[in-house]
Amino acid sequence: MATEIETKGKIVQVLGAVVDVEFPPDKVPDIYNEIRTRPSGSDQDLILEVEQLLGNNWVRCVAMGPTDGLQRGVDAYDMGHSISVPVGEETLGRIFNVLGQPIDNKPDIPDAPRRPIHREAPPLEDQAEDSPAWVNAPARAMTSIMKCKKQALSTAWPWYSAR
Repeated sequence: MATEIETKGKIVQVLGAVVDVEFPPDKVPDIYNEIRTRPSGSDQDLILEVEQLLGNNWVRCVAMGPTDGLQRGVDAYDMGHSISVPVGEETLGRIFNVLGQPIDNKPDIPDAPRRPIHREAPPLEDQAEDSPAWVNAPARAMTSIMKCKKQALSTAWPWYSAR
């Protein structure tokens, strides 16, 4: 759990999946930074993501796993970057959780490049001009539903007006 850029803080409040952490005044983490801590009785780190700066050196985080056993006063470490996931050709056809851990019962991909889950969208010029067929499928489905509704209303209208 130790890296050279981490900053140590303390957990001050746990409300379900919401965790407040206090850091030194000059080392408050940025929004979307990854915070690591270890609940008592657990053998794995719990990853938190900073969502709000509360003031008084406190940050509000969302837990990316169960907070069972997490107590006030436990050390928490700012990793200095946001949560990242593997990307690239070797990830195609695989299933990962939001932390980039494989959940498809296949081995991890340690050498795959990683990208943060919060990053800027590519420029419009770099995006594909032709949209794949599946992009327009919801619009086609709605069009056919509306046509069916219109036809049903037009056939039912004389019955309603006769009453």
